[in-house]
Amino acid sequence: MSITETAKEVSVDGWDLIVIFISGITKKIDVRGLKKYLPSNTLLADILADHSLFEKVFVEDGAPTWPNGFQLDPENIYEDGEVVHKVASSLLKKAMEKVIRDS
Repeated sequence: MSITETAKEVSVDGWDLIVIFISGITKKIDVRGLKKYLPSNTLLADILADHSLFEKVFVEDGAPTWPNGFQLDPENIYEDGEVVHKVASSLLKKAMEKVIRDS
């Protein structure tokens, strides 16, 4: 995972997962669309069966994570998610990457 594709914050809007990446880009993905690809006995299926569990998402190791241990790959969200907010300047992105590298 590149620095750009590291999740910084997550929030929920209905069944949309909204992810703010360290690059400043914000993307959203409707996780219900993933349900058709999964058997019913998966950790994600458990989350999708209970909206109150879905709302307990947090960021751990740069990825959206739930209390049952399931993590969504931030690279896939970065690539496939709908852009909600885009960074105005590539200079900001470069500055953020330098700060992380130097810390």
